[in-house]
Amino acid sequence: MSTEEKEDLKQKSAKINDRLSVVAFLSLEVLALTAFTFTGSILTYAILGVALFLGVIISSFHEIKKDGLLTSIYFFIPLFIYSLMLAVSHFSDSSFSLFERIFIPFTLVAFSGCGYYFRYFKAVKLTTIFTVIYSALALYTLIGFAYSMIQFAPFYPFIYNNSYFYYNGRPSSVAIGDMAYSLMGFSMYEVSIEYFILFPSLLLTSVIALFYISPKSQTRTFVLYCVFTFIAVLALMFMSNVYTLLTSIAIVVLIALVLCYGKLKLKYKPIVIVLYVVGAIFGLWLLSLFILSQSELTYLNPVRDFVSSIPFVGKIMLLGRYRVILDGLFTSSKIFGFTINAGTNLSNSWLFDSAMMSGLFGFVALLVFVVFAIVTLLRFFALSKETVMNKSLLLAFVFTFIGYTLINGDNTPYVNYANVFPVWVNGPGLIALFLIGYATVEGYLFSKHKEVEEKPVVEVNEYEKTID
Repeated sequence: MSTEEKEDLKQKSAKINDRLSVVAFLSLEVLALTAFTFTGSILTYAILGVALFLGVIISSFHEIKKDGLLTSIYFFIPLFIYSLMLAVSHFSDSSFSLFERIFIPFTLVAFSGCGYYFRYFKAVKLTTIFTVIYSALALYTLIGFAYSMIQFAPFYPFIYNNSYFYYNGRPSSVAIGDMAYSLMGFSMYEVSIEYFILFPSLLLTSVIALFYISPKSQTRTFVLYCVFTFIAVLALMFMSNVYTLLTSIAIVVLIALVLCYGKLKLKYKPIVIVLYVVGAIFGLWLLSLFILSQSELTYLNPVRDFVSSIPFVGKIMLLGRYRVILDGLFTSSKIFGFTINAGTNLSNSWLFDSAMMSGLFGFVALLVFVVFAIVTLLRFFALSKETVMNKSLLLAFVFTFIGYTLINGDNTPYVNYANVFPVWVNGPGLIALFLIGYATVEGYLFSKHKEVEEKPVVEVNEYEKTID
């Protein structure tokens, strides 16, 4: 090869690296802004998601396997059906403008697709992605926490549980103990405390990294994740009410289980057994909920009343609201979703709110997608070649989002406004979709090569490869 040819090759390589660097920087910016929940506009999220989706595909097109393209179609089908049903539903018709509804499918599919194809995008590693996401969550949580503490006091959800603000002689719609302050754009708004606590709950999963990062050789990274954990614990301790506090305990148990699986390096089979057990319990819970919700079964009224009277359990089941949703789900007038004046409030659960907001078909599609995502995540955790730390962070983050919003997901977070933000279309929901997409293609890549016998490799933390 001549000197001129070598120079041309170097120039081409430099141009490719520059292009990858620009796309990598913009990708991290989009993920940071999304995790920060900088806007409530579906259109803005759609533009950012589609732009990132196209940039990642163009930059890594030659790395994408042809079979992977076919796999992505199967991955997108249930999510696309749900988002499409959400866009054309009666509920969205009365909640969003036509322009916003058009972009709902683009938003959800684009972010999940970004995660799927990001695995082929070699310019950014998963460790960097998590650092960016947790940094944005930490800043968002810290701003809301500081403002709420200035307005009230530590432990105010218990101190002011039955106290209200008064506007022109009328009390606020919720008690002070049920609200928090959150940043949206450049203004602070009163939001439900369940909505706000989602952010420190997700941030709390960063504690997993402290069990894998060396405090001696990676001091600055270790300190950074200590700060993430400290902010999360501080917000959860000072701002939680009874229900979110119990949810936080459940999240700590989840994190402990993920750490146990990661440290013990259990194989795929034990995790599948756990999946079947959890799935059976969840199925029995849904079945019992459906039976108890049927008003014609009068002999179950004492059981229903007893369950509803139990603190926290009654909050989870919310039999009155769920009964209206379940009874109306199979009627012709609500098979495509409820209207905004359907005579019932949102259930604050992504499971039942998906039935209310997208109708029967959207509800089934989302349920299929979530079940598929859980199986994929467990497979990714057991079989992927990613570092144990990255796999643990991804599993804990997505499971925390799914579990928390199953109980405390708030689609109308603003206390003084009726704006609707479906839990899968806000910042944390889009980040969860991104990570599910990443785990999906990683599981696919492993399955294509699982029959190839490999030599044992000593695992090295990704952070040890970076400059401390």
